[in-house]
Parts: sequence; structure tokens; C-alpha cells
Amino acid sequence: MSKRNFDRHIQQQIQMASSLTMVKKPKLCNISPAIPKGKSLSIQSPSAVGEQAEDVADIPLICNMSYTHFTESINFLNKDDDNNYKKSKLVDSLKKIISKYHVSHNFVNELLLILREEGLDLPKNARVLLNTPKHQSIIQINPGSYIHLGIKTMMFPILTTFISDFCNTSIIKLSLNIDGLPISKSSKACFWPILISIINNTKLSKLIIPIGIYHDKYKKPDCISEFLNPFVTEMNDLITNGFYINKQKFTFEISQIICDAPAKAFILNVKQFNADHGCNSCIEEGTFLNRMTFLGMDSELRTDKSFRENLM
Repeated sequence: MSKRNFDRHIQQQIQMASSLTMVKKPKLCNISPAIPKGKSLSIQSPSAVGEQAEDVADIPLICNMSYTHFTESINFLNKDDDNNYKKSKLVDSLKKIISKYHVSHNFVNELLLILREEGLDLPKNARVLLNTPKHQSIIQINPGSYIHLGIKTMMFPILTTFISDFCNTSIIKLSLNIDGLPISKSSKACFWPILISIINNTKLSKLIIPIGIYHDKYKKPDCISEFLNPFVTEMNDLITNGFYINKQKFTFEISQIICDAPAKAFILNVKQFNADHGCNSCIEEGTFLNRMTFLGMDSELRTDKSFRENLM
């Protein structure tokens, strides 16, 4: 090895050690000692123990200070990786507990404050811990506005947490509910949420999951098709294609739709239950006798075609 190549090799080692330590480049010992005139610096086999080998042995590659910094940097990086792993594992555990037991954000904020005072590197509030999105896409649906949270977005963290409970099945059976929800008695403002629940898992059967929420100051949506379009589009895709969690494919199906009579008429886009043609089973015209009654017993039954064609 020539002297030039040897110096280049030493400089590479110095740069590597300096980049790992992330500190000021350490001072090196004299790495260019005087070489006797007329001698070339070369690396020979171990058997060649001669004058040249003694010259090479006397050349310090990196001084003790540089080697110490290099060793400390490796230990620091390993320790930092270990701390990051422990922090990530702790954060994941907290997320699972919050999701499993429906812990309020106020309680989580107090808990995080206590843990931070004990020296743990954790977020200051529940929104940062749970990665709560700050912005949502709001759709204008006459006469109000609608926010679609998404079936997959809402179901993914739940299925990830309880994936062990779906070892025997990959089909998620859903119950759907849509109804009006007044906000207060002093105004006409209302919500119309789209809610689902999982009915083929006993642990999750009581968990109500919001998928979309409509709001207006005065009334419900004018067009039911426009209101249900985001939900129907995503639901059709999940029924057909499903989605994967930890290489396990989940498919969805709607097993039941639960609504009261006014909401049912609104979803089916038919007359209300107390209208002249308010029967959803047949085309019998009602008669008002203190209340709307349907006296006929053998009227023609409604069909899917008649519903789609909006026949009375």
C-alpha cells in the first residue's frame, strides 16, 4: 500500500467516526510519521516481520480520543434506538387501552401529565397521542353540511385492536341505523348521523361507530340519495373487495337496518306512515278514522320495481 492510499484510508476512517459521533471532528494524532528515505510503505504478509513491518506498527491509526468518541457514539445510537422502541411500544399500549375502555380525553390528558412528570417522553394531550386529524372534508348537502368519517377509517383501529377475536371468521356483519337527533329544545338544529355496529362479535356488539354526520340549523337533507351516496359508494366497495389487516382479509355485509317509522320512510323515499298511501307493504289507500287506517286485506303488494319507479 502506498503512502497516498494509506493516508486516504485513514481520512475515510476519521470521517466515518466524526459522522457517527455527531460532535466536533476529533483531533488526530500524527498519522504521517517520517518514513526513512528510500523506503516505500507497504503491507506485507504476517510472516514478513522485518523493518517495514516495524515501521507500519509504529504508525498510530486513530488516537485514543477518537476511538473513545467512536465507541460512545455507537453506544449512544443503540441506546437511542432502544428508547424509541420502548416509547413506540408504550404509545401503542396506551392507544389500545383508550380504544378498548372508551377512556375520556380529559382523563387521558391528566394521565399524560402525571407520566410526563415522571420523566416519560409522551405527548401532552390525547389528540396528539391518538393522532386525531385536525381537518376533515365537509360536503355541502342541501340545505346543510355533511362530514363522511369513512367506514374503513373508523373500523381499522377497532379491528386491529380486536383482530384476535376474528380468528374463526373474516366476515364483519353490520347493523345500520339512521335517525334524526335534535341538538337542543331551544332550536331546530339537528344531526342526522349514520351509525353502524358489529353484530357477530359479542365484545363489540355494544360499540356504536359513527360513519357520517349531517347537520343543519332547521331541517333534514332534501335528497336522500345525495345524503347516502358517500356511505353507499364505500360500502359497495367493502362488500365487493374488503380490506386487509395484518394479511387477513375482511369482508363486510349489512345484516339489518334499524329505523323508526319516520326515518324508514325517509330512507326508502316513500310517503310517511300516516299518509294516504303510507303502507310500505301494499298499495292500499288509507282512510282517516281519527287516525290513518288501512282497511283492505287483499290489496296488491308492493315490489322492488314499484319502489324504484316511485309508484303509489
